Amino acid sequence: MLKINQIRCEVGETFSIHHIAKKLRCSIHEIHSFEIDRESIDARGDDLHYSYSVYASIKNEDKYLKNRDVKKESKEVYILPTTTKAPIQRPIIVGFGPSGMYAGLILAEAGLNQSLLNVAKQLNKRTKRYQRILYKGNF
Repeated sequence: MLKINQIRCEVGETFSIHHIAKKLRCSIHEIHSFEIDRESIDARGDDLHYSYSVYASIKNEDKYLKNRDVKKESKEVYILPTTTKAPIQRPIIVGFGPSGMYAGLILAEAGLNQSLLNVAKQLNKRTKRYQRILYKGNF
């Protein structure tokens, strides 16, 4: 399996096997299968376009490894561990930003109840205090 990065797709186009074939300069018949790993918008320069990374199974893979955007790699799939018994103490999540929300979701999917500590109000007060010290010199 190959991982192919930096596959360009114009805004308004639908990504397809033809984009991979164009990147590799091969026939679409040589590509057995593919799976999109990442889609991002590239806004560098004047033109806006999508940039894709895919995993693909291709006939004669070794001949494409000369391309710097192609490497031999298999997709790793993370499997969440399961729990058979409740822990003695509940897991504690500190903060409810993106990472805290994701941690809560993963723990809930694993069947665990968690405690959430969010200190945003205290951080807001602390930020205002630091701003007062920096800009006004008030301690």
